[in-house]
Amino acid sequence: MKTRLPPKAILAMIPAVFGLFPMYGGALVSAPLIDGEANKFDVNPARKTMINLWFRHMWFFVSPLVSTLIIVSKMTNVNIYDIILVNIPVFLLHNLVGYYFLLRPIKPKVLVSRRANNTLSSILKGVVPVALAITLNVSGLPLPLSLLCGIVSAFLLGRGSLKQAFETIKRGFMVNLVLAVLGAMYFRYMVSSAGVDEFIISNAEAYGVPLTAFFTLIPLIFGFITADPQTSAIVSASLVANGQNILTPVQVSLLYLSSFLSYFLSPLHLCLILTVGYFGSKLKHVYKTLIPLTLVDYFVCLFVSFVLLSSPIML
Repeated sequence: MKTRLPPKAILAMIPAVFGLFPMYGGALVSAPLIDGEANKFDVNPARKTMINLWFRHMWFFVSPLVSTLIIVSKMTNVNIYDIILVNIPVFLLHNLVGYYFLLRPIKPKVLVSRRANNTLSSILKGVVPVALAITLNVSGLPLPLSLLCGIVSAFLLGRGSLKQAFETIKRGFMVNLVLAVLGAMYFRYMVSSAGVDEFIISNAEAYGVPLTAFFTLIPLIFGFITADPQTSAIVSASLVANGQNILTPVQVSLLYLSSFLSYFLSPLHLCLILTVGYFGSKLKHVYKTLIPLTLVDYFVCLFVSFVLLSSPIML
C-alpha cells in the first residue's frame, strides 16, 4: 500500500478508513497509526491533531450509515440519499481544504534507509488489533471487552514479554486525558440537567424567532454546547417538523450540517479532547486552524443552501 500511495495520502487515509467505523471517541484509535506515519515528516502536534480530526469526520457528510443522519431523515420524512446529494459539494470542499491546508504544506524529513520487506508486517501488526477491536464492537461485544481482545492480539503479534506489556500499559495510561474526558462528560450532563436546551427553545419561541432560524442557528447553538450532533439535530428537527408540514432536502441538509459542524468545533467534542491529549498539542494552536477551516465548510453550506432554495426547481 505504501509503495502505491503518496506518503501524504496515507496520513489522510488512516483516519478516513477508521472513520468508516462509528465508535465513541474513535479518533484515539487512529491517532497512534498517524503518529507513526507523521514522524516521517516535519509535522507538529497541532497538525497531527488536525489531520486526525479532519479526515476521520469526512464521512459525516455523505455516509448513509451515520446514525444522526439516519434519525434526521426519519424524523423529517426526507430521503437520506437526497440529503446526501445536497451535502456532496461541502464534502468535496472539506477534503480539498484538508489537502491544501493540512497535507500540502508538509515537508518530508531526511529519509533514512528502511527495509522494504518489513513494511507489510508492520502494517498488519498495527492494523489487525485495531480492526479486531472495531469488528468485535460492531458485532455486539461490549467496548471494554473488544478493546481487551485488541490489546491481547497486539501483544501476541508483537511477541513482547509480560514485563514489556505492563510497561506499555503504564506508559499508555494518561491521567490528564482521563480527567479531561470525565470533565467534558460531566459538563454535558450538567447542561442537560439544568434545562439549558429547554430555556433556549422557550425563549426563542417567546421572542418570535423565525422558523428558518431553527434550520441553522438553533442547531449551531445546541451542537456547540452539548458536543452531541444527535441531540442537536433531534431537537432542531422536532421543532421544524412541528412548524412546517413539508421539508425539503436542502433545509434538512442545512439543519444536519449546522449540527455537525458546531459539534465538530466544540471544546467538549470527545474526539478533539482525546486527540489533543494523545499528541500533546495545545487546544489554542489547534483552534487556529480548526476554526477557519470549519467556517469555510459552514459558509459553503450556507451558499449551497441559498442557491438551491432560491432556484426555480428547489430540491
